[in-house]
Amino acid sequence: MEKTIYHQETGRRKEATAEVRIVPGNGNIIINGVPYEERFPRLVHREAIIKPLIVTECQGKYNVTVQVIGGGVTGQSSA
Repeated sequence: MEKTIYHQETGRRKEATAEVRIVPGNGNIIINGVPYEERFPRLVHREAIIKPLIVTECQGKYNVTVQVIGGGVTGQSSA
């Protein structure tokens, strides 16, 4: 059985919480179960999301899964 190495972190601001998991993969970015292209239809928002991956030359090398709770419209409040 092969172990999958991943990194997971939690970020908080005001009432919002985001849990992010990064695993080796082909570049999929999923936010609350939805591909980020669907979650953020505006190009400027998608560019802001992938900029850290581009700068660190990691785009297309890792899959990113994000679970956001709170944060209003962009965080889709749920509890």
